[in-house]
Amino acid sequence: LFAESHKLLLLDNKVVKTISDTIYPREIYASKFHENWYFIITEQSLLLLIYKDAQWVFSQVLNQRPVSFVEINPDAIVANFIVDLPVIVSYDSEGGKRENGLDKKIELSQLNDEYIQYFFKNNKNKILAVSDKKFYELNEGKFSEINLNGISQILEKNEVVKFMQDSNHKYYGYSNTRIFIESDENNWQVIQMRPYLKSNIRSMVIDSGEVKVSSHDKIISYNPRVHRLTNSQKYKVLFRSILFSNKTNKQLVAFKDNQEFNFEQGTGSLLFTFSANTIFKVNELHYQYRLKGYDDVWSENFTDNQISFTKLPAGTYQMELRAHDTDGNAYEGNRFQFSVYPHWYLHSYAKFTWLILAIFVLAYLFRKILQWRENKFLMQKKALKEVINQKTLALKQANGELKKLANLDGLTSLYNRRYMDKYIEDMSQKKIKKVCVMMLDMDYFKKYNDKFGHVAGDKLLCKLAKIMQQEIDFENAIAVRYGGEEFLIIICNEDLSVVLDKAESIKSLIENKEKNTSVSIGICATTKKVKINSTQDIRHLIHLADKALYQAKKSGRNAIKIHC
Repeated sequence: LFAESHKLLLLDNKVVKTISDTIYPREIYASKFHENWYFIITEQSLLLLIYKDAQWVFSQVLNQRPVSFVEINPDAIVANFIVDLPVIVSYDSEGGKRENGLDKKIELSQLNDEYIQYFFKNNKNKILAVSDKKFYELNEGKFSEINLNGISQILEKNEVVKFMQDSNHKYYGYSNTRIFIESDENNWQVIQMRPYLKSNIRSMVIDSGEVKVSSHDKIISYNPRVHRLTNSQKYKVLFRSILFSNKTNKQLVAFKDNQEFNFEQGTGSLLFTFSANTIFKVNELHYQYRLKGYDDVWSENFTDNQISFTKLPAGTYQMELRAHDTDGNAYEGNRFQFSVYPHWYLHSYAKFTWLILAIFVLAYLFRKILQWRENKFLMQKKALKEVINQKTLALKQANGELKKLANLDGLTSLYNRRYMDKYIEDMSQKKIKKVCVMMLDMDYFKKYNDKFGHVAGDKLLCKLAKIMQQEIDFENAIAVRYGGEEFLIIICNEDLSVVLDKAESIKSLIENKEKNTSVSIGICATTKKVKINSTQDIRHLIHLADKALYQAKKSGRNAIKIHC
């Protein structure tokens, strides 16, 4: 089983089969207790997939996406979420949820209503919960706080950590930028991965005592048994020579701290040669350089011990070096500062002289041309202007069509989710304090499609989109097709009462009792407790509006619910 965008696929005898193309799977886990049971974390839920009687059957375990979950026993799981408290869900032998939905043997109140970052099981099948710098273990149906060898003193505030154990019962963990390894002395080794990874740590596994860490762009293997440098061993990477070359000769440059080297732009190149002040692991060194003044970002790792620069623009630069070996030892480097000054004809006084001379020459030529070719020039100018106007108009039309294709939904002409994401990013930067989010969903849309056909269904969606565009005529508002028959409206700097009136108007305009068409609406607005400080806050409002929409659906549809 594997996931591809919105599809869940099965590789069977080298043939790829589609199990579902509508659930948007993100993570897949095989059940620890049931053969042919699989838990699927999707964009908005947790599903249970069971292979039975040569068929794949889905059932919903949770109606929102969990951060993590653990199977407590063959009949129940415990899960945590981004904002909500953890829950326990139980199900029968067929995978269906039980009526009570809870396992009474476990009391989540023992977690003190804390936000749980992660649930996991150790090698003794004990369930552990991780919150901010606190660890809990489930014993006899109750969670109790544990020390875990003093790891809490090592963690930073709000650092999200995931843990696991190897076959020797030693704990390993990782956050976005660090890995944690339990040593034989029951203390912790902490390794900072920033020097080796450009992006955050995505996952970690233990393989024969080695730690395999993956990020977006690479996988790094770390062996905790390899000896590392002591604090007294300070290895460095130093310049061996700096060679300045041009068409006529080559010159070794002195790199003293109080002496700066400079040369004219375009007259030569610099070749830097360097090495580490050690005879060990010379062939295993990975170098990086940074040329401040040109690019302040460290380069990719490379193994050559020299690098050259040609055709540098005018400016002041500082060359910096650093390196690391395969054991993770860091090598500090020295620095070299130099300047490239512009050609004489590019100095400010030369540019001013050229400008004055050009003005006089152009004025003289312009006057002569006007004297004997004024009429012809005006005709050419008029024709050229017309061509430019035509080309400009065509370019504007083409750009408009491209922008429309990129940002608008092809069916309803509303904005799509791609444009919504950019709009939300712009909102967070503007620090808008008053935001209302309206989530709309056509009621019984599948039945409408089945009865009147998909063409009629598309027309109904277009009708709702047109009503939304007519009613939401605010300056700071957008209407978005969120997906399928689901729509979203974001309104800034308007009172909730105004938004509620608009929602009532939309609901009444789309309602048709003869064809049984109606819309359910969920609304959420910022309050004193809910403020917009980031894109995550806006997405949280959307999430709350979605929950309000769910309540509107649950209350009988054709209703408006406001999340309080």
